Amino acid sequence: MTGVVECLPKGGHFHGPRQQRDPPDGCATEPIVALTLQCESEMNLKRTAAEVGYTPDEFRNQLKQSATLARSLGALEIPGGTIQRQVFTDAFAEIIRHLGTATPQRQRE
Repeated sequence: MTGVVECLPKGGHFHGPRQQRDPPDGCATEPIVALTLQCESEMNLKRTAAEVGYTPDEFRNQLKQSATLARSLGALEIPGGTIQRQVFTDAFAEIIRHLGTATPQRQRE
């Protein structure tokens, strides 16, 4: 993945952003940047299924049972297919509704 990587060498001094493919030897990706990049990246079937607590096979079976989900998340059916995070976010309410994993919570007083 090409992008800006925050490099924090093992010695602990911050070098600032670097444009490169992977962190250089002796550098670790700064955790906040790594998490942000992960959350902004495209989602494959495995990641999408994990986000809702399913295995890829279980989630694929659920996609086949819902025309609405198949339309919005159908790219995950293609080997190596991915979706944008925003597509997942937009479909999240429907995913939870279809999977029946949402439990209504009583409002606290």
